[in-house]
Amino acid sequence: MMPNPLNDNYLMSLKEQPFNSVKASAKYKDLDFYLVFITRECIQNDHIIHLLSKWRKENEFWFPAIFPVSDERTKIWLEERVINVKERLLFLIEIENEYIGHVGLWHFDYEKMACDIDNLIRGVSKYPGIIDNVMELLHSWARSELGIRDFYLQTLLENISAMRLYTRLGYEVIKTEPLIQKEVDGRLEWVPAPEGYMGESERTDARMHLKRKPE
Repeated sequence: MMPNPLNDNYLMSLKEQPFNSVKASAKYKDLDFYLVFITRECIQNDHIIHLLSKWRKENEFWFPAIFPVSDERTKIWLEERVINVKERLLFLIEIENEYIGHVGLWHFDYEKMACDIDNLIRGVSKYPGIIDNVMELLHSWARSELGIRDFYLQTLLENISAMRLYTRLGYEVIKTEPLIQKEVDGRLEWVPAPEGYMGESERTDARMHLKRKPE
């Protein structure tokens, strides 16, 4: 089956579909699990909004910014920073009628047929090893439905579990950048160190690329 045309209009049209109408499925052991596409309807779904808030707060240590999290702010973020952004897609991870996290795609390069993995969060600690399956399914869906050929992502070298996961899946580090902490309008942010910075960096950003398998 030929992939759909990868462009802004097509990506935005996916977000206007009824919730639960766009999904991908695979197996985790003997259980079915799904990547359920988040659509505009989800902005008014209090349960989903609350889960997104809860997971963001619980995992804030590894994000590039720490700030007060609330359902109200999450609803605004979902509408303004996901649904209304042309190059950003987000999926809920569902298994056994339970949402256990989310993962997305963004920074689409239409000429190179490439994109970044975005916002991978595991919100429920059950189902050990399922994130490997989730990532493989996301790769497969993006290849077959969008024609994506290259996948990239950003993570931190200090996030050992994430580095192990991505390395196991075939990602390799192609660039690193030291980060320093900065307070901006009540937010703690980790930003690139200025040129010539001689101090110690608090974190190291790692850009990774999924090695292509021989065709």
